[in-house]
Amino acid sequence: MFGYVRPCRPELKVKDEARFRAYYCGLCRALGQRSGPLCRALLRYDLAFLALVRDGVLDDARPETRRCPFKGTRLAMMQGTSVNFCADAHVLLSCGKLRDDRQDGHRGAAALGLVLRPAEGRVRQLYPELSSSLDEMLRAQRALENARCADPDEAAGPFADFLGALFACGMPEEAQTPLRYLGWNLGKWIYWLDALDDYDRDEKKGAYNVWRLAGYTRRAACDWALPLLTACLEQAELMYDLVDSDKTRPLAENVLREGMPRVMDAVAEGRRLDDGSL
Repeated sequence: MFGYVRPCRPELKVKDEARFRAYYCGLCRALGQRSGPLCRALLRYDLAFLALVRDGVLDDARPETRRCPFKGTRLAMMQGTSVNFCADAHVLLSCGKLRDDRQDGHRGAAALGLVLRPAEGRVRQLYPELSSSLDEMLRAQRALENARCADPDEAAGPFADFLGALFACGMPEEAQTPLRYLGWNLGKWIYWLDALDDYDRDEKKGAYNVWRLAGYTRRAACDWALPLLTACLEQAELMYDLVDSDKTRPLAENVLREGMPRVMDAVAEGRRLDDGSL
């Protein structure tokens, strides 16, 4: 994913910000332990959100106090099955993105892909079905791009389907359907927002961008997309309300109600959010 699914830190209570930081730092530690220290550089906010959603349902992560190798201080870090799953999913998604970048001619992606190949191989052995879903998503997206798909809904479909499968993977049966639709709506939201964010860059490079091919200027694309993006968040929140996850509900609601709308507005206005380092 792309770093768009993040909390609104100014609106978090002190205890809730500390808890979100524990998921974020726990994910960083799990990446280093399970896939090697270089994989810590892959860390994004998005999978920390998935970790807290999963833990809210499964209640399988606990805080442990560990020394951060970057800050040199001891920090609370959530550790457990949900965090480990998200660390592995982070590697899988990152390697998929690198393969896609390599096909687009990015030389650095090929070198980094070689470095991450052992970690990717381990994750693929652990989660063969999820790995197959990722490969299918990348093939479908590539086909749509090669066909110069100009339908925003169709273009976002493969990523939305994959994210739905990711959110539902390994969860209790009663939670799978709402989590699948939660992930599906987030997938649409991420794909459309990323295309808006990359609009000017893609225009300069002549790269594929569904909003450009649909005939919109960047301003017109924002005007047309913002109501759709808001609807996706509303649907995602409705799906989350169907899940029993009181343990992490304040954090998840902050991300869905405050953080993601704030990111959406920043992208529409062409500015970057900088809340400082966690």
